[in-house]
Amino acid sequence: MNEDEKVQTLYADILDSGGIVSVIRQMLGDCLAGVEINGFGSGQNYVHIRAGQGASQVFLSLEECCFLFDFWIEERKLASGSSANLQDAKASIARWLSKGEDVDDLVRTFPFVSRK
Repeated sequence: MNEDEKVQTLYADILDSGGIVSVIRQMLGDCLAGVEINGFGSGQNYVHIRAGQGASQVFLSLEECCFLFDFWIEERKLASGSSANLQDAKASIARWLSKGEDVDDLVRTFPFVSRK
């Protein structure tokens, strides 16, 4: 199965909603002022989110239905997470980008997030 077929099989609901970039824009656009949300390349499997000095990325796993995401500040990766539930990614990323969350607090609050 090629990459496009895997994405279609694993993430049909995301594709039906316009793709990962569109879904993340819908999820985060209203709760984060000044957020930049982009899909580089095809944007099919990846989205980059930036607000101020903080940033996150969300990737679609091609092995199973799982969202892989990370947490950056000033071009330095500090933590990463993974979950089969996109709402987990949304909650942790929104907190990271809106509150300037401390990494230790982020890891304590969200058990699916770990320090780099």
